Amino acid sequence: MMTEDRELAPVDGRVSEGQTATSLAVTEMNTVAPGLREIEAAYTGGDGRPVPGATVTITGDSKCLPVNMAERDAGRYIGVVDIPPDSDGRRDTLQVTAHKSGHDTRVAYVSYFIEDSTWVVRNDHVERRFLDWAAGFPRHIALERSTTYEGYQTYAVTVTDGSVPDDAKRKLMFTQSHAHEPGGTAAAMDAINQLLTGSSQEGEPTALDVRRILRELLIVFIPIGNASGRERSPVQYWCEHYDKEQMNRFIYGKLAAEPHQWHESPSVLRRGEQELDPAYPIALRYEQVDEDTFIEPFFAMLPSVPLARLVDPTELPNIVAHPEREPGYNCAQGRIVKTMLDRHTFTAAVDLHQMTTGGDYGQVHIREEGLEGYDPTGLGYAHAMATRMEEDGRKAGLPFAERRLINRLDWPPNITDFIHFYGRDRPAAFLIEVTKGPGTTKAAQKRIALSAILSAIGHVLDNPR
Repeated sequence: MMTEDRELAPVDGRVSEGQTATSLAVTEMNTVAPGLREIEAAYTGGDGRPVPGATVTITGDSKCLPVNMAERDAGRYIGVVDIPPDSDGRRDTLQVTAHKSGHDTRVAYVSYFIEDSTWVVRNDHVERRFLDWAAGFPRHIALERSTTYEGYQTYAVTVTDGSVPDDAKRKLMFTQSHAHEPGGTAAAMDAINQLLTGSSQEGEPTALDVRRILRELLIVFIPIGNASGRERSPVQYWCEHYDKEQMNRFIYGKLAAEPHQWHESPSVLRRGEQELDPAYPIALRYEQVDEDTFIEPFFAMLPSVPLARLVDPTELPNIVAHPEREPGYNCAQGRIVKTMLDRHTFTAAVDLHQMTTGGDYGQVHIREEGLEGYDPTGLGYAHAMATRMEEDGRKAGLPFAERRLINRLDWPPNITDFIHFYGRDRPAAFLIEVTKGPGTTKAAQKRIALSAILSAIGHVLDNPR
């Protein structure tokens, strides 16, 4: 039975006419801390004048109850929401609705991630932490940055005791090439925190001999090697959010005509060469370097993948001598790495990675000793460092799989090869993989990667080449 209410207006199916045009602008947020957060909205007419006396409301999911915004000034409305601690690493969205009789109702959305002080991986969150450290520890940290084509900042962080001359210090570099592998970023940020503050991000005292490390080592961290891809990531970490196929569509892309992920996406992508699925327009692996070109930083400064022909390692010294000839020369991490190699003689470098495999464990991926063209001393040092990583991790109860030896010429040259062949005195260089995705845990991802970083620091500290 339907009842009538004398306050209800009849609806005749026609679109309402005579409403005054309006617009609604709201506070922009990216990665925000939990707690009370002020949201501001400006409700204006088509002529740009404020619309006072409106009803403006903030709604969201169960994390945020409806909030009626108060009018602070004519047409400007303020509401306070209580943002809870992050629970799933996903982006959250609030809806702001503004209405006044005789005016168009407007809806705007505020999208954001929630900060986790023990998992610092988003571009803006990382940058804020860097700036805080630079202000608090000017003697022990130096920041440099390269701006991507899209305007994101890729930072190089040098941690050392600035009062001690650099000449006699051993140099170590950590890179992090892939936007979709945030565990290395989280671990690098914790390592820097320990070196500067003496404590982990969880507040536990560090076991590191910080004073000795800062006096004897110069450590360069590039915690986010692909800031453009990281900004596009739908999550702050990868666990049970998506199955492997869905994850890989984000990571590698998907062709419109294919039912599955793009299995052979190239290291250099040019707009228009392929018809991409609009649901996955640009894969996370890419950094945009000009209007039409996208690069995977892991293969920056080197011949593009898939390889036109197999690369003989004996040719690599000549190839890396002219990195400006490769499209990847313009990617941010590539420029930073080249700058650092031009500036310092590094003992070693480690590229921090994650692989989509079930179960929590780490695995070293490294060129096989004795491989033609590679410096035997550098490779020997890299393997000794890898052994230290594996042994330290296992002693701490962290699982490490058997080391993966790379001896095939068709395993493409990557940033670790660039570092080895371009760097002075052939630095030891390899990569550490930590699992991510379904069947893994966020805590283990960081613990394993952090253990590897601290082991590398300890090895270089105790073992000059």
